[in-house]
Amino acid sequence: MEAENNMKIDLIKNIEGFLKEKGIETPSVNLTPSVYFDKGDYSTNVAMVYAKELGLKPLDLAEEIILRLTQDDLLKQIKTEVAHP
Repeated sequence: MEAENNMKIDLIKNIEGFLKEKGIETPSVNLTPSVYFDKGDYSTNVAMVYAKELGLKPLDLAEEIILRLTQDDLLKQIKTEVAHP
């Protein structure tokens, strides 16, 4: 359970760090347990929340976030994907 919480914290910190680099001063990232277990353990709507402010399409921002996460040594071992509408 502790390892799961640490992974969740690392995910949040990485996404917040990325959003700060993109120009969001105080991003708020929420990871919620996924209701679709075949889609993963957590989900977030962070791309929908900040895409307009950054002048991006939500899917494009989501892809950038995933690229960032896969560059982190600790996080590249987890599966990340964009849920398309």
